[in-house]
Amino acid sequence: MICSMTAFARADRPLEGYGLVWEIKAVNHRYLEISPRLPDALRSLENAVRERCRKALARGKVEITLRYQQDASDADLELNEPLVKQLSEISRRVGDLVQHPGQVNPMEILRHPGVLSTRELDVDLLQRESLTLLDEALQALIDTRSREGEQLGKLIEERLDGIITQVEIVKTAVPRIKEAQRERLRSRIQDVIDSPDPDRLEQELVLLAQKMDVDEELDRLLTHVTEVRRILKKGGHIGRRLDFLMQELNREANTLGSKSVDRETTAASNIGLLYSSSPVLIALLAWKFYKERLTLLQILGGLICLCGVLWIVMRGSFETLINLDFNVGDLWILTAVVSWAVYVVILKYRSTGMAMTTRFTAICLYGTLVLLPFYIWESLVFETMPVTSDSMTAVALLVFIAGFGAYQAYGKAQAVLGAAKGGLILYLNPLYV
Repeated sequence: MICSMTAFARADRPLEGYGLVWEIKAVNHRYLEISPRLPDALRSLENAVRERCRKALARGKVEITLRYQQDASDADLELNEPLVKQLSEISRRVGDLVQHPGQVNPMEILRHPGVLSTRELDVDLLQRESLTLLDEALQALIDTRSREGEQLGKLIEERLDGIITQVEIVKTAVPRIKEAQRERLRSRIQDVIDSPDPDRLEQELVLLAQKMDVDEELDRLLTHVTEVRRILKKGGHIGRRLDFLMQELNREANTLGSKSVDRETTAASNIGLLYSSSPVLIALLAWKFYKERLTLLQILGGLICLCGVLWIVMRGSFETLINLDFNVGDLWILTAVVSWAVYVVILKYRSTGMAMTTRFTAICLYGTLVLLPFYIWESLVFETMPVTSDSMTAVALLVFIAGFGAYQAYGKAQAVLGAAKGGLILYLNPLYV
């Protein structure tokens, strides 16, 4: 079983005339860091508290607090009568020595040290009960960690199932993609050369197959998934090993995306990087048609961005640039990039005069009318999104945060900074994706 790093536990116990309360808070940390907070009367328990925490816990930043309070209704107060008589006699004698003496207030006498006393605190009993209650609080903390860890394990298993599903989809599509690439290369060579050399053609096909081969990445993904499941099943202290495996899964997924040559395997990271070229186009359009000034830093940044986008399109090979063999998915994203750049510049310099909220509503209505036929067709042909509380929550977040909120913020940036500077916000897209 795996355990979460975060948890909270509370344990209390009433004693004769007193009440004890332990509160423990634990959050993620590389090591075990214990911070006890104890009353002065029980400060001597600190070493014992640390030792018990080290035996029960392995990692985490743990804040542990002990509070004890005496029950006011059960307080056993004793009056020191000889001291009261002595204070009263001294007060009378002082009154004889001064003019216009005032009356002695009994409450002032009660405030004098030693007039009132309580029964002596049994420190040994309080320490024993505190440590016993601490063990209960630590066990409650461990139980909470275990319950949360069980839920986290289920979530990780769901993600692993999703990875396996995607791997199977790619494995099924690879033979078709390879054959399509071979036919495309044959067709292009035949367009240039009437009778190509079969041996040379086959050699080029082999080289192409090697560049787009993803069997190794798919096998490693499956191997990492198997190892993650083995670690989850084993349980114990597995946080660091899981962190390492998550990095390996991410590395293989990125490599798989960089080798994508088909719209079914186009990576979200590629989409984010291509979309981040929008600021370059926005700045160029604003400079060309509306004379918006470009600084040297903007020009340098634009060149760096274009080089990065060009490298993504080339997929790390200059031969791809020569062949200009664009992925269909990449072409769609590039079309969207150009359309967005044109829209942003027109929005800045050809304002409709409508308020931002009104304009957003109009865009939503127009977009709904355009997409409605495609949605109906997709609903009839493919499986639609299930209507559940989770799916509706996701849709609401997209509408109010990624939709309305982002539109308002970006529109404000455009109005204040201008089209070119406002477009620089899109450089954050790769981090978001």
